[in-house]
Amino acid sequence: MVPTTPFLLAAAFCFYRGSERLHRWLLEHRLFGGILKDYLENRGLTIRTKALALTTLWVTILASCLWFVPTPLLWARIVMVAIALIVTVHLVRFKTR
Repeated sequence: MVPTTPFLLAAAFCFYRGSERLHRWLLEHRLFGGILKDYLENRGLTIRTKALALTTLWVTILASCLWFVPTPLLWARIVMVAIALIVTVHLVRFKTR
């Protein structure tokens, strides 16, 4: 399981720069369009979206640290948790609709 939001934002950026048709398709997508538009237009995220993003983030980071990163690589676990903390602060500070 990988959090979707960074990939959606990267796709929107790339499509914006490379293909107006694909960028428009992504913004009009039934599942992702509304969330992406709200984020890009600084209208904020719903509590549900924030909770889902934070839950997914922490479940995947902690699962990765416990089951997929070998024990000797403590620095990798520290980096992953630090990144998760930074993303958490960003999402919590983002405006709530």
